[in-house]
Amino acid sequence: AFLPAASFMLLLLLPASCERRPLMEQSNNVYLDLELDTDIINYEVTGLPDVMKVNFYHPDTEELLYEDFTEADGGPLGVPPGTYDIVVYNFGTESTIIRGEDTHSGAEAYSGEISDFMKGQLTSLLSLRAANYASKGDEVHEETIVNTPDHLWVAREFSVTVPVQVTDDPEPYVISTKASTVVETYTIDIREITGGQYISTVSALLSGMVESNFIGHNIRSENPVTLYIELSVNESGTSLSGKFNTFGKFPGARSELTLDLLVTDTGGGE
Repeated sequence: AFLPAASFMLLLLLPASCERRPLMEQSNNVYLDLELDTDIINYEVTGLPDVMKVNFYHPDTEELLYEDFTEADGGPLGVPPGTYDIVVYNFGTESTIIRGEDTHSGAEAYSGEISDFMKGQLTSLLSLRAANYASKGDEVHEETIVNTPDHLWVAREFSVTVPVQVTDDPEPYVISTKASTVVETYTIDIREITGGQYISTVSALLSGMVESNFIGHNIRSENPVTLYIELSVNESGTSLSGKFNTFGKFPGARSELTLDLLVTDTGGGE
């Protein structure tokens, strides 16, 4: 009597399993067609990012619902049907950091502060800047000194509805978008200097720069920071030059460039 009972139970289970199977096999063939804008003023793009991250946000609550990764020109995405606000950015930059990406409006690109060791090396330069501010009657405050950011390509799409697809071989649903950098590149040239042949290193601080960019809506932060920049001397020793990246100049802020020169001579002086 045991064997027939077992067979009867198996027959009951099989139809139930088959009824649920089509729902589990729903296909959602989504493809990201991505273009990167490489026409950047003062900056030559020598290689495209290895990985792009794709964040899918709830359009009302701004909550991060899903995330995926593709190549620089896009690729297939694993995301269920629904309506999303989408943010795409290049993943794994060296100096640009992303925080707050668990919400759409909170996703923020910034560059970290310089190390404590570097701050120690700049003690005399910071004292000089503080004295300069005081001589002008300006309020002296502790500066937030940050590294220059890497270029960050960001694409944004709003209220994108990914449809339900249940056929065996559906045409992919294509999301086409274009990513542009939220970082700007500037050049510095200081000409007609004397004694440049004795300069070994040049460190510079540039105040009045924007701290970060909220990449979900391309909004610059309301906090000014000071950038740490390194310059070089030309072969003839007659000029200093360099390039730096920034999230932009802070509106209404005065930008001051202060140089810290390490000068050597035959006596080993500085």
